[in-house]
Amino acid sequence: MDKKTNIVFYLLCLGGGLLFGLVFFLAFGADKGFTWDLALICLIGGLFFAVAFCVVWLIVEKFSKPFTFENPKAQRMLLEYEKSQSISFQHKFCAHFLNCGKGLKQELCETFIYFDEEKVRIVFCHFYRIYSYEFPYSSIKDMRIEGYKTFIISHCDGASMVFSIKDSLNDLKELLLLKGFDAQFIK
Repeated sequence: MDKKTNIVFYLLCLGGGLLFGLVFFLAFGADKGFTWDLALICLIGGLFFAVAFCVVWLIVEKFSKPFTFENPKAQRMLLEYEKSQSISFQHKFCAHFLNCGKGLKQELCETFIYFDEEKVRIVFCHFYRIYSYEFPYSSIKDMRIEGYKTFIISHCDGASMVFSIKDSLNDLKELLLLKGFDAQFIK
């Protein structure tokens, strides 16, 4: 939040604390014959909790990060694996592997998809372990782009792998056409 919004939020919390203290005293203390000293204690208690809430909210909001599926540690591990294996490729795409694992072991995995002259190589990091698969183009039944950044590779044996591409889909479409696959965008 910006400075003006923080001030408005702080004043709203103070007003809420004052209102809470007054309502609390009128609801529970006035009909029982409590003194105005107790009303002041209720008011101070309401203000204390309002200020505490505001301060905690501002501290938590300051350190909060936006939610993302990116995993920097897995990305570093994949880059180190690429260097250690001296992977040669013509084109490389970054993606998330969507159908990796079952049940509690299911996650979105950081993935690199390498296209070479004769094969597709898929390297992904699943729970900080590196897995690699190579598929010759002859064993691939279909490669297609569906919907919004969804890339599907279907094997001749009926299995398929689904990825969410992070890079440019136009580059992938051109590459699929070059390799002889139908690169229609299916919606």
